[in-house]
Amino acid sequence: MHVACPDERTGVSFELRGGERHDAAGFEPVWEEEYPMAIEIAPLPNGAGVRILGADLSLPIGESDFADIYAAYLEWSNILIPGQGRISPAHYQAFCARFGKIMPGVPSTGRQKRYRKRDIERAHAPKYTLAGYAGIFVLTNEEIDGKPAGLSKAGLYWHSDLYYREVPAKVTFLFARRVPRTGGETGILNMYRVYDAMPDALKRRIAGLRVWHSWVAGWSSLFPTRAPLTDEEIADTPDVIHPLVCRHPESLRPTLYIGALAQGRNPGLEIRGLPRAEAQALYEELKAFVLRPEFVYVHHWQAGDLLANDNISAMHCAMPFDDTREIRTLHRITIEGVRPSALRNP
Repeated sequence: MHVACPDERTGVSFELRGGERHDAAGFEPVWEEEYPMAIEIAPLPNGAGVRILGADLSLPIGESDFADIYAAYLEWSNILIPGQGRISPAHYQAFCARFGKIMPGVPSTGRQKRYRKRDIERAHAPKYTLAGYAGIFVLTNEEIDGKPAGLSKAGLYWHSDLYYREVPAKVTFLFARRVPRTGGETGILNMYRVYDAMPDALKRRIAGLRVWHSWVAGWSSLFPTRAPLTDEEIADTPDVIHPLVCRHPESLRPTLYIGALAQGRNPGLEIRGLPRAEAQALYEELKAFVLRPEFVYVHHWQAGDLLANDNISAMHCAMPFDDTREIRTLHRITIEGVRPSALRNP
C-alpha cells in the first residue's frame, strides 16, 4: 500500500510503500530500520571542530549514534562528516532535520550583476534552491543555458550565517557535490575556543557591549559583484542589534558573537556602547585576535564531505578559486535558530 505523507520538519513529501519510506520527488528509499554504526570522533586541527568517522547518512542513524554526533556538535561547534557521496537530497534533508526546523531558502541574497532578475526566478526551483527541495540552497558557479544554477561568490568573508537577522540561523550544513582541483576551501573557527583564550582584561572590556548589524548598509562592501538589493529584500532585512558576548542557548557556554569579519571596513557593522573611534579600534583588535592562525582550520573539500557549523559559537569563510575554469557546488541547508542571549556574568 502507498501512503502519501508530509514531513513537517524537512518540508518534503514522502510515501510509505511496503514498510519503506520513499522521497516523493525521486522515490529514493529512506529506510525506517535503524543501523548501529561504529562512530569515531577525531579532532580537527587547532581545536576548530571534530571529524565524525564511521557514519553513513544513507542509512538511518539510531538514537544513540545520533546523540553522540549531536553531543560533538554542541561541544565543538563544527563537525565534519566525510565520505557521504552516496546520499540523496532526501537523505541529506532527513539527517539535517534532526537538528531542528529547516529554513526554506535564504532571504536577501541578491544576484550577480551579469544576470537579470528573471534568470533566477525559475518555477521549478525558485531562487537558487534545488528542484523539489525548497530547503536545499545551491551554492555554485555553474551555469545551465546561460543562467545560474545557484548562487556564486558567496560567503567570501568570515561570518556566522544570518547574523544580520533578529533570529540568526542555528546550524549551517554544507554538502560538497563538486569541488575544484585547487582553491575553494572553507575556513572554520570555534568561537568558544577563541573566547576562552582571551585575556581577562579583554573579556572585561567587551562585557555588556552590543553589535549593530545592517545588511543593507554593508551590502555593496560585502558583495561588490552583486546587483543592489530589491525593495522587497531591503524591507525583509531591517537593522538588528545583538550582544557581542552570548551564552549559547543549549550548551550555556559563553562565546564571542561578532557576526562578521570583513577584510576592510564594513559600514554595516558597529560595536555599540563606546565612542565610534574606540569601537572601530576594538573591532580591529578583536578581528586580529580571532583570526590568529592557531584558531583557524581551512578545510580542503572532497566530494561527499558534509560540514556543519553552529552559527552562535562558530564562524566560517569561503576561500576563492578560479571560477572561470573550475566548478564548485555545495548544497546548503540552514536550521532555524533562536534570538541570541547576552552573557550576564562573564
